[in-house]
Amino acid sequence: MKQLSYSINDELAIRQMASEVADLPEYEQATGRLLIVQEPAGNPELAQTNAALLGKLLPKTHVISVSMINLPGNTVMPKVGTVCTLLLFSSATLNIKAYDCSKMNVREAGREFAASIKAQVDAKGVLCFTSCVTVSPAPFVEEVSLDYPELPIFGTQASTVRLADDQSLIVVDGVAYGHGVVAIVLCGEDLHILTDYNLGWRAVGRDFTVTEYEGNGRVSAIDENPAVSIYRKYLNVSSDSNFRDTICTFPLVEKNRNLLVARVPFGFTEDGTLQFSIALPRGTRLRFAYSKPEYLMRTSIASANRIARFDPQALLLFACWNRRMLLGDERADREFDYYRRVCPSAIWAYGHCEILATSEGGGVLNNSIVAVAIREGEQSGCEPTLVSDPEFESRAASMSLADRLVTFLEATTEELRSTIDELETLAERDTLTGVYNRRRMNELLRYELSKRRTESNLVLLMYDIDHFKRVNDTFGHDTGDMVLKSLTDCVQGMVRSADTLSRWGGEEFLCLLTHTNIEQARIVAERIRKNVEQTSFGQVGRVTISIGITAALSTDTPDTLFARADKALYAAKHAGRNCTREA
Repeated sequence: MKQLSYSINDELAIRQMASEVADLPEYEQATGRLLIVQEPAGNPELAQTNAALLGKLLPKTHVISVSMINLPGNTVMPKVGTVCTLLLFSSATLNIKAYDCSKMNVREAGREFAASIKAQVDAKGVLCFTSCVTVSPAPFVEEVSLDYPELPIFGTQASTVRLADDQSLIVVDGVAYGHGVVAIVLCGEDLHILTDYNLGWRAVGRDFTVTEYEGNGRVSAIDENPAVSIYRKYLNVSSDSNFRDTICTFPLVEKNRNLLVARVPFGFTEDGTLQFSIALPRGTRLRFAYSKPEYLMRTSIASANRIARFDPQALLLFACWNRRMLLGDERADREFDYYRRVCPSAIWAYGHCEILATSEGGGVLNNSIVAVAIREGEQSGCEPTLVSDPEFESRAASMSLADRLVTFLEATTEELRSTIDELETLAERDTLTGVYNRRRMNELLRYELSKRRTESNLVLLMYDIDHFKRVNDTFGHDTGDMVLKSLTDCVQGMVRSADTLSRWGGEEFLCLLTHTNIEQARIVAERIRKNVEQTSFGQVGRVTISIGITAALSTDTPDTLFARADKALYAAKHAGRNCTREA
């Protein structure tokens, strides 16, 4: 494959680029052609005009135009101009789907797209763009990841200069979407994709807990106080017009499976509510994080070297402008230069948020660089040239007093964190499986029902292992414990991060599905049941589960909701096991 990158600032430059591309032998022979155009946010008319012209001049090429901010330049303000990259594949193919989210919600688009992947052969990754700050990519990514947890999803959310006046846009093969999602499946037997997640911020201080969540990313209370108050108390930051620029270099972070991910609010309301790009349900644990320029630069050097060893032929970078706010212009440009030393044709720009979901975790991100390296065929076999920068090599011997104090605080904070984690685990987690225990699930049920949920958006699943006594009697209780832990891992991989698992007792488990109606819950339950049935549990072999489903009513208490779920589970057992039933 081949990657070519250009800066095109007027119609003449566009025509010259198109003429150069059309004359390339690789262009004519390509099996897939994708031109990603990064337009400065704030001029949707120009974006559509440029995309139309490029589509006319390069008719064999899929043209995706995305509004971005902070294009390459020596300023943190948006640079006027258009930057684009052309990906030419020698054997891989592209399958593009676009969804108008003014006519359907993002989660529905994700389900529809996930269904379309079934027909794709040798799918290796999904490149995803969303437009408009109100179109969060999170539900789309969650739905696709549920069906394809091993398929990496990466990209960015289109951005704009002013969030209150969002003029971001995606243009897909001539069709403009002001509220849309475009997803591209990259397929090929010889196609190889490496994704790298580069954060560089470090968690510090105590945990905060989201105690009131209103949906659509709006967190109204943290630790029972107005959410915005944590910034006043711990960082002395006022809720004013400078709030966003002040707090962006002190993100909140949470653990998402194996990844530490940053969450930065992009707005607030007078009553103290914070607006995030992703759902942070009640119970979400957050901590403040901090960084220094040398931390970010060192993580970027390490990231660039991981990519160098992959031997990429193309490199896409999706970054957060918060890094530039901390680094300053010179270091921010140097950070991207590390990657360009590895792949000179690499292209980057800043979006509203980054997207990376893999089997390790992730989803919608802040404050990071998502690097996507692509190669067709095997590695060249040449020894890679690794990146180094003497300015940011370890200098422990010459550390300042302030840096030594920070190191001390980091170490003591981590020790305290470990102690707190152990105590919290004992209080609310099942010691065998690691999911919530019965007491904690009762608390969550009580909270969800206090919000007067109805059957339209809250469903409880109750499931247990069929003939589990035979497993214990035949193989022993240690093997039985292994089955329970493996079952938990299996089910956790098939539900969203916003859904909650708990061990109710013995081999009985609950799964609380939020923002889910009964029809959707049936699909989830059947997906779980079939996946468990097809999973091998070591020497035990195959096991099956029975599942009871019930939707919450506005009059429910935890006891009445549980009683109906238990009744549905009993009906599934009575129907022959290895099935789902509703009550």
